[in-house]
Amino acid sequence: MAILPVVGLTIYITGQRYDPGLMNFKSTGADGGNVISFPREIGEFLLKGRVRTFGKDNLFEYVDGHAEYLINNGLVALYVAEYAKRGSTAEQSPDVVVDVYAMGRPEHAFGVLMDGAGPGNNEVKIGLMGYKTENGVSFFAGSYYVHITTFKEQPEVLTLAEAVNGALGVKAEAFSLFDRLPDIGKVVSTG
Repeated sequence: MAILPVVGLTIYITGQRYDPGLMNFKSTGADGGNVISFPREIGEFLLKGRVRTFGKDNLFEYVDGHAEYLINNGLVALYVAEYAKRGSTAEQSPDVVVDVYAMGRPEHAFGVLMDGAGPGNNEVKIGLMGYKTENGVSFFAGSYYVHITTFKEQPEVLTLAEAVNGALGVKAEAFSLFDRLPDIGKVVSTG
């Protein structure tokens, strides 16, 4: 019982030592200050208008009801580009909308991709991992999650997705989270 006041006095005298580097809340990877250089022309598609940018403060204007989910999963910025087929008039709606979510880390982009994956999707080899749905393509590359929506069947959507992936400038490398898992068929700690 006599030791309790001594411990309390020691803590009081030395105070709390706080190391600000101990907990780093800043996201690494995607930089919300850099605008992605979307291709102006991809096959039959032309970039329509300018690329819109959304941050944490105005994300709800574009993804109302889903903004909190994205922010909680590390969103840094969202870039929205619209593409129309060659020959479309300015008044017509876009044929394709490309949403590029700059997430804080690759793990965040992977998590958002997997949350959106449904049972009827077909895997595609774009970015580090992706899938095609009946109305578009979703994939992640580095710390970017990309969702491409088509409003009518567009067979060229995979070409468009590959061009957007190239514009991101992310090196095609293994996803480090998967590198920590053992190879299929191997037992951990065996030669």
